[in-house]
Amino acid sequence: TGYQPHFKEAGRNAHYQIQPEAGCTVSPWVVEQHLMLTHRFMSWLVGTPIPLSYVGCHYPAPPHRDEYHFLFFSPMRFEQAQSELVFESRLLDLPVVKSHDDLEALVRQMPYNLLFMPSHQKNYTDQIRRYIRKSLPNSPSYEQISESLGLTPQTLRRRLRDEGCDFRQIRNELLRDMAIDLLQQSDASVQEISYQLGFSEPSAFIRSFRNWTGVPPNHYRRQEAAQFKADSVQSP
Repeated sequence: TGYQPHFKEAGRNAHYQIQPEAGCTVSPWVVEQHLMLTHRFMSWLVGTPIPLSYVGCHYPAPPHRDEYHFLFFSPMRFEQAQSELVFESRLLDLPVVKSHDDLEALVRQMPYNLLFMPSHQKNYTDQIRRYIRKSLPNSPSYEQISESLGLTPQTLRRRLRDEGCDFRQIRNELLRDMAIDLLQQSDASVQEISYQLGFSEPSAFIRSFRNWTGVPPNHYRRQEAAQFKADSVQSP
């Protein structure tokens, strides 16, 4: 396969590592998929999501680094000596609750069932995204959101840090995703979209969208339309 998995304990932490074989290069896609599926399989075995201390990757942060917290809900460290899952050693004492029959059923549906398996019990990221989406075009404050979740701002900040993200990141990713969806799926103007997303003026939305994608909204819409037309022509 080009790499070998290794496991070790060091101090209070356990490390599940991927080590490339001599002369082989392991791509970031292989690493993120392998580590994600391994983490979800280990969590499945013990019947509860295993909280990760952090995830290490041997490569530089990719352009989609902000999406990693949806895979692992933990802090990320890039350009590390090893690609690895790191968690507290005490979690190794969790009992395996799945049977051999459970494993056979799991294998029959691999990898679909692991890809769509919930990987975190208290996903504050998704809760915040839902709250902001429901509030638009109004923009709720961090304090309002923490109160709605029954947490102090300090506690929510700590919980989000455990999931590998922060409030500003969550808000920007949601607005980016909604903006892209509206540009692709609707005929709404840039001005209309900016107001739907809670921006005070279109120029502020255009600046933000350029920061998110590298191009202004109308340029992005034309690119997507041209790509869709090209794909349609190539389809049999």
